[in-house]
Amino acid sequence: MTGDFLKYRFPGESAIERKGKFSLLRNEELLTFRGFIIGDFNLTQVFGFQEMEIAPSRNDGSVRPEVMDRSNYIQIAEEYIKILQEGGLKKIILSRVLEHDFELEIDTFFKLLCNDFPQAFVYFVSSPLFGTWIGVTPERLLLSTGNEGLLVALAGTKLSNDASPWRKKEMEEQAYVSDYLQRALVKCDLHLRSKEGPHELIAGPVKHLCTELNFDFDSHWWNLVKEVHPTPAVCGIPKASTLEIIESTEPHHRELYCGIIGEVQMEKVDLYVNLRCAQLIGKKIYPYVGGGLTQLSDSQEEWQETENKAQTLLRYL
Repeated sequence: MTGDFLKYRFPGESAIERKGKFSLLRNEELLTFRGFIIGDFNLTQVFGFQEMEIAPSRNDGSVRPEVMDRSNYIQIAEEYIKILQEGGLKKIILSRVLEHDFELEIDTFFKLLCNDFPQAFVYFVSSPLFGTWIGVTPERLLLSTGNEGLLVALAGTKLSNDASPWRKKEMEEQAYVSDYLQRALVKCDLHLRSKEGPHELIAGPVKHLCTELNFDFDSHWWNLVKEVHPTPAVCGIPKASTLEIIESTEPHHRELYCGIIGEVQMEKVDLYVNLRCAQLIGKKIYPYVGGGLTQLSDSQEEWQETENKAQTLLRYL
């Protein structure tokens, strides 16, 4: 019997490589599970890693995602912007998939990402359950240690070397997410201690606006994650309506993109939103990228934003 690949690195720490296998976790199992987890965009599937002495084997999967070209992206973006301007929705995320040749060694790619993104969560996973993925995400979703919790709102994007003031569009995007998370804490009866930001967070070729919400944490992590995820930063506002639009109009399934990834332990939970990630199939890499659209969005600018975000991974190729 062969196992699955798992290699990851938390910011400021050394890389970890584990032997074992992933398995699909039922809802009740998530209440007691301890270890590494990775879940899909809408949390319909969450996988947990069980350690065991077993030789790993890479599994690329065979289903190639639907690649979206520029004209198709622009068309859908303009449809979204029209819906937003007609009222009812405040923000919606449009994502797309790219395709590029890939001939780097996985270990080399992983080390490059670790070296160049010391403040991001870097990972490489492979399993017959979901294929092979690699990513470097700057967006922490939840950190809890004891009775202290932290939620992070990350929204609004521009190039790292852009020194101009943040525009109203990006400031609104950030406010939507941070206000949403604050309301989620109220729903879960959790006390907000402090709200810090927004400040800039650099993530390679781009930077974002970031707000940190510190709170008293006295409930189970899974209950809180189900309430907040997917956040407006990866889905939209209101959640139910934008999620329905995304699932009916995006030509690809998001799979693990914009899902959750990290570790759950007895005294500490550290979870990230799975951004800046890609699926590896054969000698091809398929990065998943997206951006937030509001009434003030321009479809051409949104396309360029996805191009900029894709360079997080593609600049090495």
